[in-house]
Amino acid sequence: AAVREVEAFWTHGPIEAAQVEGARVRTRGTRKTRTNTDYELDVRVGEVLYRASVKGEGDPAVRCPEEGRVWVTQPCVVCGKDDKEEALLLCGTDDAGVEPELSGCNRSHHTHCVGLTAVPEDDWFCSLCERKRSTSEKVIVPAPH
Repeated sequence: AAVREVEAFWTHGPIEAAQVEGARVRTRGTRKTRTNTDYELDVRVGEVLYRASVKGEGDPAVRCPEEGRVWVTQPCVVCGKDDKEEALLLCGTDDAGVEPELSGCNRSHHTHCVGLTAVPEDDWFCSLCERKRSTSEKVIVPAPH
């Protein structure tokens, strides 16, 4: 049920069963009414894990992104939480001249989870991508004969 509800608003292509890492259906309201059903889905697209939420308000016809009842977030890869959005940063750069394998993984990280006190003004790379970048930048000079 959660996949069906989220898929109506999903913009990253069809959701395959292998991509789903978690699904939750929660019913809210009083004991008597239980009219609000929330659907949450954790979907992996490449290296990025997205958390999609459809917040039900009783009538499925009113579930639309413009009304703020559907949203997709990327939880921090370190702590797994998608709170404190102002402290989330994405690994990578969107510079056109950078080779795709060195442009970063686009995964979210809280600044406090990676030892930063603020979001950097320049491009930021997680430790794994920084290692890839520094390894590829080393110039190998052949030994003299």
